[in-house]
Amino acid sequence: MKIAVLSDVHGNYAALRMVLSDIARQEPDVIVNLGDIVSGPLQPNETAKLPIAKRLRAIAGKHERQALDLPDAQLGASDAYAKR
Repeated sequence: MKIAVLSDVHGNYAALRMVLSDIARQEPDVIVNLGDIVSGPLQPNETAKLPIAKRLRAIAGKHERQALDLPDAQLGASDAYAKR
């Protein structure tokens, strides 16, 4: 069984597109998203939409949990930007 793993993309949409393109060429049986995908200063919204559209299995990373669970006043700049 071939398993592809994504992790720590941190809002880097261009990099995620390139990695997913490479993964597609390798034809894994499953792709797993280990989180920390959207929190970052680049393109969190676009980055979030890509794994959702591809219906990738996902585990919430530390930054997703912080953005979802912490009050806005306790978020760091990158998590606050991604949450908005």
